[in-house]
This record gives sequence, C-alpha cells and structure tokens, in this order.
Amino acid sequence: NGTNPFDKDTDDDGHSDRYDRLPLDPLDGWSDIDRLPFAGSTFDFILCWGVLHYLPESLIAPAAMEIQRCLKPGGRVFLTLRSDSDTHLAGQLVKGDLAEGHAQLFSKTEALAFFSGYAKTEYGFILRQPLGETTIVAHHMIAATR
Repeated sequence: NGTNPFDKDTDDDGHSDRYDRLPLDPLDGWSDIDRLPFAGSTFDFILCWGVLHYLPESLIAPAAMEIQRCLKPGGRVFLTLRSDSDTHLAGQLVKGDLAEGHAQLFSKTEALAFFSGYAKTEYGFILRQPLGETTIVAHHMIAATR
C-alpha cells in the first residue's frame, strides 16, 4: 500500500499512529506461533530474530510453515536459529540466566530443512565471542522467499 511502518506520524498530542496500519493491535497481539491470527498472504516481510530456537522442538516446523502461510507470494522472511557450534547458549542453559530453560541448537542442514518449501533460500552465519568470555555465540541466518 506504499505506507512506511517506520513513519513518525503523530497526532496533535504527539502520539504515534503507526500501529493503526498493523493488522493486529500490538498490545493484544499474543498468539500461538503455530496459529498466527493473520490471514494468509498478509505480509511482504517477516523478521524472526532469535525466536524459533527457544520453541519446543514440536513447534519449530509448524512455526516455519505458519510464517510461510502469512507471507505474500514473493514475500521474504529473515530469521536466525542458534547453531550447534554455539557454546554460549549451551552454557547459559546449564548455569546462567537461562538455567533450566529450553533452547535447541541446529546444524546448518537442520536449519535449512525448515525452509525447504520456500521458492528461494539464502544462508549466512554469524559467529561472535562476548567480551571477556571464552564461549562462542553462533547463529544461522536465513533469508527465504515464498
């Protein structure tokens, strides 16, 4: 529709009205990721950074399919999944702010398999070491076109 969701449109009180263009009120936007409350072919672009690897294993493939359903034909998703070479997250799950939590680490093959039904998939990799630590944070980056 040509609108920019990042416009700084404001009313007389200085409140932004940019959320008026979203198909769901962001304050009421809670849903199950495998049953998103949007019509099919709603979005040109979806960003899913650091989400899927925290889901229970049984929800990851359905979530990837649901993202695909919500994309318009030719629409793109950009997302990350933690890599099985990540030692930082593995340590945080044992002791740290995620102790006793859940996260899944994926090989490149496993990460790409979730997006095999897309028309085009591009792959990248992020590797970094947090300051003062010896652990490695590793993400698969995937850009997929419906």
